[in-house]
Amino acid sequence: KDGKFLVTSGIFSILRHPNYTGEMIAWTCSAFCGSLAAAYLLLDKFSYKLLGYLGISTVSWIGIMFVLLGATRNLEKRQKEEYGNTDKYKNWVASTWSGWMLPADSSSTSGTEPNEITVDTDTEEGGGSG
Repeated sequence: KDGKFLVTSGIFSILRHPNYTGEMIAWTCSAFCGSLAAAYLLLDKFSYKLLGYLGISTVSWIGIMFVLLGATRNLEKRQKEEYGNTDKYKNWVASTWSGWMLPADSSSTSGTEPNEITVDTDTEEGGGSG
């Protein structure tokens, strides 16, 4: 419908989200090689500048991994909403790996009511600036 369809052939017959999984592997390898090079250089001569670069690289790797893990989880959720009631989707999920992803967000489960805001009118607030 609307030109959308579920791709289950090729690499998708093994791995549901090869692009995100591949990026995670590439970023991890890059971070590992950079850390290895920095460690080698630090053995020769200690440098706060190099140590700072290593710290920034580590924080950046954590950030990109968080983004990619969340993107995988969100795509998995959208595909389930779009195709979850089809046999093709169910068979595909049963026979493939999704790749790494963040756990499902328990606060956004479908079918639940949004949080309701209530006001306690019996409690008088202290004087404010207004």
